[in-house]
Amino acid sequence: MGIRCLKPIRNTEEFQTLMLPAFKQVLHTNTTVLDLTGFVSFFPKLQRVALTRATIFRISDFAPNLKELIIKRDRDLREDPHNNYLSSDEEVLDALCQLKKLIVLQMEVLAFDLPDLLTLGKQLPKLKYLSTNVTKKIEMNSVKELKMSFKQLKVFLFCSNADWEKRQALRRLIIKSLKQIQVVEDFSSQLCATKDWFILPELGTPGESDLRHLTLDYDLGPKPADLHLKYPRVTHLKIDWSEFGKCENNMLQMTTLLKFSHIQSLELLYGVPIAFVYQLITKYGPNLLALDVADGRPEMDLTYNHIFYFCPKLEKLCLVGRGTEEKIDSFAQLKELNLSLSFGCFGSNSPTLFNLLSAPDLKKLELLGQFKDVEDLRMLTSMIKTGRIFLNLENLVVNFNWFTLMKITAKKEIYFKQTVEFLFVAMNYLGKRLTQIKFCLNDCTEYTQLARCLKENATEKEMERISSFYRGANSENLGWIVNKDLIAMLEKRREE
Repeated sequence: MGIRCLKPIRNTEEFQTLMLPAFKQVLHTNTTVLDLTGFVSFFPKLQRVALTRATIFRISDFAPNLKELIIKRDRDLREDPHNNYLSSDEEVLDALCQLKKLIVLQMEVLAFDLPDLLTLGKQLPKLKYLSTNVTKKIEMNSVKELKMSFKQLKVFLFCSNADWEKRQALRRLIIKSLKQIQVVEDFSSQLCATKDWFILPELGTPGESDLRHLTLDYDLGPKPADLHLKYPRVTHLKIDWSEFGKCENNMLQMTTLLKFSHIQSLELLYGVPIAFVYQLITKYGPNLLALDVADGRPEMDLTYNHIFYFCPKLEKLCLVGRGTEEKIDSFAQLKELNLSLSFGCFGSNSPTLFNLLSAPDLKKLELLGQFKDVEDLRMLTSMIKTGRIFLNLENLVVNFNWFTLMKITAKKEIYFKQTVEFLFVAMNYLGKRLTQIKFCLNDCTEYTQLARCLKENATEKEMERISSFYRGANSENLGWIVNKDLIAMLEKRREE
């Protein structure tokens, strides 16, 4: 029940005859893991609140031994400033408090006041993983209250429509109060997916911070020069230089960031000094599994060969703005690659790009944006046919990163049609080995969502499900987006 409904119109009869019986069938006293992400996506819009509440009540009554309850929602949608959270209430809170054996709770479709979350924590003594939304009512509680409520909690992920200052104050308080906490607010790496994360056993001296994901920005801001001693078990380090770079004496504090002992993942954002980027990669490269460098500055001369030489164990790589022309000698252990194409960093028929995509162990590829020249996409399509790239690819994501449909040019139409051919060739030539394929128009909108809306002549209200992306667009001029064969193929792959 984890597959989401992408139809613009939720059919009440379909929900009553297909989804509801299936839900009741999986719900019993022996149920320990329940992912209802797909199930709730079928809720008819006008009944969403009532059905969400009824679902939680029924789980509380019929699945008392549940250990994992999962209802996910895309973080990009949850962080949308126009998002109106569906708030919890006293009855919903009471129902969740009955699930005494819960270890994992991903309740991302509801928002809780902070005092209610503290109550929930006290009633669920085994809770180790919590992902939800926090309302604007963030009242700073004492360290003692947090300790009493979340004695076992290791991961606390949250979104909130509260002020930035309140969110950061909450993050600081959690880190200070819960020494056993490993991740707070969000992962410190976009390459770390929720499904890949597992709760790590405590190591070292009791009472020391067990924080594994550390994001450095202006708020947390490394004031002490002993961060590596304060957080000795950090494995994922994220440096947001747009904020961190404002800190006084940050150049002196940079040396502290070279003293951690267990770094496996680095994410560097917004203009980290180039010399320091090299220092970080040289220092942590031997044990680095994931690297993300979001830096489009022309003077950034970091090469793929440099990365793979200093990071022989590297499995995941995300780079923005790399325009180097080079023959890559080794791919380390590269399994996952995220490439941003919007900066025109790969010239026409770029040998570097095609070289990268021939990495023998590459399992997942995400292409963000569009090639500067559609001929590059045609060349990729041809290389799939001849078996020169995607030798072991299992997961393919294409994300146009379009912000609006207001200004769609003829050039974009041509590019879209070539993308359709590219996707068909990938699915046909890679066959069953390509187990996952996703085509997005932006981070919040899958292609099939918009295409179905246009195909089924959805109303403006029904279009709300694809956010502000569509607003102002004329559906009469968008018929070229609807490709029935592509919709059918993508939906078939999702179901498989």
